[in-house]
Amino acid sequence: MGRWDSIWFVDNPGPREQLDILDIYLKQFLGKTIGELMAESDGRVKIPDLDGYSGAEIRQVAIEAAYNGGDLEAAARFVIPISKSQKQQMDALREWARARTIPAGRPQAEETRGKRRVTL
Repeated sequence: MGRWDSIWFVDNPGPREQLDILDIYLKQFLGKTIGELMAESDGRVKIPDLDGYSGAEIRQVAIEAAYNGGDLEAAARFVIPISKSQKQQMDALREWARARTIPAGRPQAEETRGKRRVTL
């Protein structure tokens, strides 16, 4: 077995990944998927904006939703993502990682300055 001679950067999940993570944890803690919640409430359940949330923070949103009867918006307001509470540190980490690491997730439509460039 070989070794990896690279440094990988694992950033927060993208929008589709966030919904997948939320779906997994809602099923675990509420016993229902997003689709089932939407069907039960005739589409009145609103999916919160999870931009900047890590997988662990999305898990906490699902746990909070289980405590408050499935209200995802209230649960998301309760959980403050580190990407917002420590924005400067997260931005600095991302900037450092752009030219020094390989992104572990899918490439975003974004150009980076430095030695490495992601183009789609």
